[in-house]
Amino acid sequence: MPLSVDPHLLLSALPKGSWIEGPDGRVLAGESSSAAARGHSIGGGAMVYILQNSQAEYREERYKNFIERSNEGIWRFEINPPIPTALPAEEQIRLAFERAILAEGNDALARMYGGEEASQLVGMPLAAFMDPEDAGNRAYLTSFIENGYSWENGESEETGLDGARKTFANNLIGVVEDGLFVRAWGVQRDVTEEKRNERLFRKIADATPDMLCIYDTWARRVDFVNERVRDILGWSPEEYIELTSGTEPKLVHPEDLKRVDGGLRARKAMDSGGTWQASYRLQHKRGGYRTLDFRMVPFEEGPDNRIIRILTIGRDLSALRSQGQDFRQVIEGMAQLVWSTKPNGDHDFFNSKWYDFVGFDPGETDGTEMWNRLLYPEDQGRAAEVWQRCLETGDPYEIEYRFRRYDGAYRWFLARALPIRDDDGRIVRWFGTCTDIHAQKETLENLARESGRLLLALETLGAGAWRYDLTTKTVEWSEEMYELQGMEPNGQDLAKASLDRMHPEDRLRFKELIRACSGGLRSFRLDVRVSLEERGERWMRIRGVAVDAANGLPESVVGLVQDVTEDKRNEEALERAVTERTKELESANRELEGFTYSVSHDLRAPLRSIIANSRMLLEDAPAGLTEEQLGMLDRQAVNAKRLGDLIDDLLKLSRIGRQEMRLEPVDMTGLAREVTDEISDREPGRLTFNLQEGMRAYGDHRLLRFVWLNLLENAAKFSPPGSIVHAGEDESGFFVRDEGIGFDPEYARKLFEPFERLVRDDEFPGTGIGLANVKRIVERHSGEVWAIGELGKGATFRFRLPEKA
Repeated sequence: MPLSVDPHLLLSALPKGSWIEGPDGRVLAGESSSAAARGHSIGGGAMVYILQNSQAEYREERYKNFIERSNEGIWRFEINPPIPTALPAEEQIRLAFERAILAEGNDALARMYGGEEASQLVGMPLAAFMDPEDAGNRAYLTSFIENGYSWENGESEETGLDGARKTFANNLIGVVEDGLFVRAWGVQRDVTEEKRNERLFRKIADATPDMLCIYDTWARRVDFVNERVRDILGWSPEEYIELTSGTEPKLVHPEDLKRVDGGLRARKAMDSGGTWQASYRLQHKRGGYRTLDFRMVPFEEGPDNRIIRILTIGRDLSALRSQGQDFRQVIEGMAQLVWSTKPNGDHDFFNSKWYDFVGFDPGETDGTEMWNRLLYPEDQGRAAEVWQRCLETGDPYEIEYRFRRYDGAYRWFLARALPIRDDDGRIVRWFGTCTDIHAQKETLENLARESGRLLLALETLGAGAWRYDLTTKTVEWSEEMYELQGMEPNGQDLAKASLDRMHPEDRLRFKELIRACSGGLRSFRLDVRVSLEERGERWMRIRGVAVDAANGLPESVVGLVQDVTEDKRNEEALERAVTERTKELESANRELEGFTYSVSHDLRAPLRSIIANSRMLLEDAPAGLTEEQLGMLDRQAVNAKRLGDLIDDLLKLSRIGRQEMRLEPVDMTGLAREVTDEISDREPGRLTFNLQEGMRAYGDHRLLRFVWLNLLENAAKFSPPGSIVHAGEDESGFFVRDEGIGFDPEYARKLFEPFERLVRDDEFPGTGIGLANVKRIVERHSGEVWAIGELGKGATFRFRLPEKA
C-alpha cells in the first residue's frame, strides 16, 4: 500500500525518537539515530523506525489528532493478557482471537464496517471482525507473525456490522515487549469492490474468444493472461506469465522481439492514449510457432500521465487463415442463397445455389442493379429503398420479397445482411443470405384469411374481438366489444369512441403500437385504463396481431380485449401485502442485530473480567486459601469461559440465519481435509481420518466449511484414541462416521436442537449449539440433516444438499 499520509503527521503518532525513511533511504521525517531501533514497512518502500527503549512512549493527544484526520481506517488492538512469542504460530493465533480487543480506532474505520463512529467498534474482540475458522484469515495472521509481527498489504475477509462480507488490505505492526506480544496497530482500506471487480473481470476475460493480457510496461512483466492461452498456445496462464516477462520474452520468435517492444512509433501512440497493432510469433508448448495479431490498448496511467499498463488483445491468425480456406466450402454447403457486396453495395459474389435458382451463369448478376431486376415488380422499389437506407446508415438489412426463379415463377424469400467492419469501424463488406420462406408465407396468408372467424369464436371467453383496417382507418367490433365498452351498435365512429374513453397516456401508447404495425411490428399486448359512465375506470388488456395482404404489406390489425380490472386490483393488493411484510421483516432484523451487538459488547466484557480476575487470584493466591476455595476460583473461571463460548456460539447461530449466501461450486473433500488437518495438528496421532476423494457440492463455501468443522470435531470429541473417523459421500448424501460412544436412537432428533446435550458436561465439554448450527446451514441450502447411531457403537451424521441450492 503506498504511503498516503503526511510523514510528519504520521511521525506525531509514534514514540519519541522515531523517524521515517523513504524507499531510497532518505529521511522523510524525524532524525535518524544510531541507537537500537526496530524497522517496520509501511508501504511503497517506506520504513518507520522506533527506538527499542521507547516503543511504549505514545503522545496521546497528537496520536488521536492523526488518526481522526486520516481517510483510511486506523486501529489499535490490545492483547490482554499478552501472548508469549515463543508459542507456535497456530497457538498465538488462537489466543489472539480470544484476547485481542479493539482499543482504539477512527471514524473512517467505523464507516468501513457500516457504522458511523468509532465508539460502535471499540471494545469488540478480534473474532467479531474476522472469522477464526477462515483459512485465508489464519494464513494472513500467520504471515504477520512469521514476518516479525509486521505485514504489508495483507488481505483479510471480515464481517461488517450489517453482516456483509468485506475484504480489507492492511498494513500492520505488532508491539513486542520482553518476549510478549502486547498490541498491534495498523492502517487498512476497503478493497471489497476492487476484489469484486477483479473477479468479474476474470470471468469476462476467460469467456472471450481472444487471448487477453495485462502488461506492466515499467516492470516489463505480464500481470495477467486469460485461460484462452491454453487453447491457443498450450501454456497455462502461470507458465505464460513466467516465460514472457522480462526484457527478452522467451516465447517470442527472435526475429519478432523488436515488434514486441514496439519501437518509437508504438510508444508515442500508447503515451498519447491511442492504440497500436502488431503481429508476431509465439512458441507453442508442443513446439513450433503460432502467429498472433495483437492490439494494444492503454489500461493505466502513471503519476506523470505516462502509460504504465496496457491491455493486449491477441487473435490467432493461424486459425483465421485455416478458417478462410474452409469458408467457401461452408457457404457452398448452406441451404440459403449466399451473397456479398463491396461497401457501396456492388454485388461481387454469389454461391452456386443462387445461380441454380435464377438460371444465370456466374458473374452475370454481379453489379449494383441486376439483382433488383429479378424481383417481383411491386417489390423492386421497396427493396431498393430499404437497401439504400442500410448502405447509408450501416444498419442490418432485413426484408421479405419475391424472387423470380429460372422458370419464371416467383417465390417468397427472407433476405438478411450484416456489415463487416474493420478495427476503425469502417464497413469493408456486406455479407447476406436469402432464405426461401414461400411455404411458410402461404400458410400465414391462409391463417390470416381465417383469423376473423377464429377470433369471433373466442366470445365464450368473455373477450371482445376487433379488427382495424390500416388503409381505411375503420374498426370492426364483435358484440362483446360493445358490451365491454358500454356502447350500443348505432353506427358511430368506433375508433374515435374507443380512443376517447382511454386514459390520455394509454391512448398515446396504443396509437404508437398501431402505427408500428404498419411499419413491421407483428404483435403487441397493452393494458389500458378506460373510463365508462356506468362502471367507472376499468383496466382493459388489448392484444393485437398484424395481418398482411397478398402483396406482403400489413393490411390490418386484429385482436382481443379483456376486462382485467379484478386481476389488477389483486396484483396491487398483493404488492401492498408484500411491501408491508418486507418492512416487518426488516424491522425484526434490525432488532435482532441490535440484540446481537448488545450481547457481543455488553455481556462478554464482564465475562473477560471475571476470567482474568479469577486467574490472577489463582496465580497470586495467599497460602491461607484452602483447596476448596482454590477449586471455587478455578470453577468460576472455567464456567465464565464456558458462558463466553456459549455466547460466541449463539452469535454464530444468529449470524448464520442472516448473512448473505454466496453460492458456487465447492470442493467438499478440500474443506473436510482442512478441518482434519487442524484436528491432527492439535492432537497428533490420536485419530485416523479416512476422507473420500472427489466430493463436490454447490453452496456457500464458508458455511459448508462450518458444517464439516462441527461434524468432524464432534466425531473427534466422542471417539476413543486410535479409532478411525470416516467422511465421504454415497447415494444418500454426505456423511461423517465415528467409532465413539454413540447415542440412544430415541433421542436422535434432539441432537440438532439448541442446548440439547445427551452427555454430561464434565465428561465431554460443549455448549450444545454446534449441531444446531449445522442443521440451520443445511436447511438454508434447502437440504436436510439427520443422525444414526446406537449406544457404544458409534454414530453417523448425514446431510444432503440439492444440486443447485
